[in-house]
Amino acid sequence: NPMLSGIALARRLADHLVAPLDPPALEAGFQWLFDGTQASLANWQQAGPGTFNYDPNEKVITARPAGDIGLFFFAANNFSDFTLRLQFRVDSRNDNSGVFVRFRDPRQPPPVGLNDPRIAGNPAWLAVDTGFEIQIDEMAQPDQADMHRTGAVYAIPIGGGAGQQIYARGSALQPGEWNDYEIQVVGETYDVRLNGFQTAHFINTDPARGMPASLDLLSGYIGLQTHTGAVSFRAIRIRG
Repeated sequence: NPMLSGIALARRLADHLVAPLDPPALEAGFQWLFDGTQASLANWQQAGPGTFNYDPNEKVITARPAGDIGLFFFAANNFSDFTLRLQFRVDSRNDNSGVFVRFRDPRQPPPVGLNDPRIAGNPAWLAVDTGFEIQIDEMAQPDQADMHRTGAVYAIPIGGGAGQQIYARGSALQPGEWNDYEIQVVGETYDVRLNGFQTAHFINTDPARGMPASLDLLSGYIGLQTHTGAVSFRAIRIRG
């Protein structure tokens, strides 16, 4: 069928044309969180195991996991409503990472009433409990469910009801290729775009998660996860 062949070809071309080659220039109204220089990493801190290695030639940072999850977070400021843009690259289809948003400061004790025993040994879990993760995982581990897949708000059920996310799969990640993420948070509404395509729309209904800095001076932080494999990041910038 020539029409089906044409559609399939167009989709295949789209999957490859959307991948950016070079880091972008800073857009009007945005500020750098990581601009490719080692100096800009002075504003970041590691919580929990693992690390992010800086490559001065590529001007990128790459996750180096170590056992349990880790969190590399922007410690110099926290945020309320914002648009976050960044680029990421997986080294393998099995790689797993994510972008945490609006979580509580992991340098501080957990909020009253949060009794997760994992936090005492690893403060990165505070981001899991108090914020939201925008997932990077083509394999959707551990169960291949879309709520665990790249472009989803991690572990939020998919559907149109209260507390659920509307999700659509984006273009498949190709190892070695850069991808654009845009994460917009306004009030309790979260919108995620992968390479310009909207993958998730979510309205939060949990008052214990995703607190903006305007309501909680210890919340509203942004960070990157170490989990599995060598996921790289560059051109991290924000408006808000």
